[in-house]
Amino acid sequence: MPFKINAYKCEVAMSLSDDDLTKTANLARLHLPLADNDQQGKRKKLASDLNNIIKLVTQIESVDTNNVSPMAHSFDNSTFLAEDKAIEPNMRDRLQELVNPDNKEAGLYLVPQVIE
Repeated sequence: MPFKINAYKCEVAMSLSDDDLTKTANLARLHLPLADNDQQGKRKKLASDLNNIIKLVTQIESVDTNNVSPMAHSFDNSTFLAEDKAIEPNMRDRLQELVNPDNKEAGLYLVPQVIE
């Protein structure tokens, strides 16, 4: 589909026809309303919505992004997070001594075997 791209105004040179809509729906395995008179309004609305999406994508593609560095998010700033450092002393050994000083090995609690 040919596009006319202008820095101020983007236009789609041609719009989706009813045949294009049917072919696209068949390729995508989508169910469309029938082409009878009762459903014609829904098909025209769908074609109009798809044409508007194509116009929007064309407008987005026309934006010059040559001098814009890639980013993962529009708010690409991670300095607001606090530094990751311990503020409490490590008291694991002291707590293990208080709870059960005899049943520990390599910093782990020893428990009796429960599965035979």
